[in-house]
Amino acid sequence: MRLNDRVIIRERVQGADSIGQPTAEWVDLGVFWADVRHLRGLETLRAGADVSVLRASVCMWHRPEITAAMQLVHGDTTYEIKSPPLRNADRRFMDLVCESIK
Repeated sequence: MRLNDRVIIRERVQGADSIGQPTAEWVDLGVFWADVRHLRGLETLRAGADVSVLRASVCMWHRPEITAAMQLVHGDTTYEIKSPPLRNADRRFMDLVCESIK
């Protein structure tokens, strides 16, 4: 396994704007080395419009702070992490199932 792709992990942070209204924004948690493998593309219909779904499997060193509520950015593509991180048998690495919809 070659961890030769740089990815950014983002987490959603709750805050408030200048008049006190709640806001949520994505903040970078960090830059990590990973192995990104694209599984397949899928054309589908959502709400009457054609969309393209790109799925990826991402392997990286185990990081306990990464959850399924976060995003992963690889190049120009932002993915949603779709499942809790799955640890490998040797417990040093984890796999993330990710999906991007355009």
